[in-house]
Amino acid sequence: MLSIPDWVRGRTADTPKAALLSRSRFDRLREHDVIRTAEERGYLLSPSKSFVLEQCYGKSQKENREDAQKIYDIQIVHMSQAHLRNIGYIQSCTRLQVCILSNNYITRFDALAACTMLVKLDLH
Repeated sequence: MLSIPDWVRGRTADTPKAALLSRSRFDRLREHDVIRTAEERGYLLSPSKSFVLEQCYGKSQKENREDAQKIYDIQIVHMSQAHLRNIGYIQSCTRLQVCILSNNYITRFDALAACTMLVKLDLH
């Protein structure tokens, strides 16, 4: 019979704990290698100021130079499946209320602490 904590971890009573730890370590190393290779080949992005403005306002870079201060006024960011590696300049959107960043490769979200007006954060 399985206890709830063992069932949640995907472990049965017959599975040795050391085997599960080594498997998870292998998986972590493999994931790290895949992400490093993707970064080296340019598959993963770090959103720059112009990228954020272009995604939110739909303008070209020439027009973004005129609207450089508008990054602070952005209230909604929807960048799911954008192959983002980190938060980048999204943290500069201090009036951000809705942030949808699902299906990306972001591992740390502490940079969003500057977005004090954030109401909804979607990361699934």
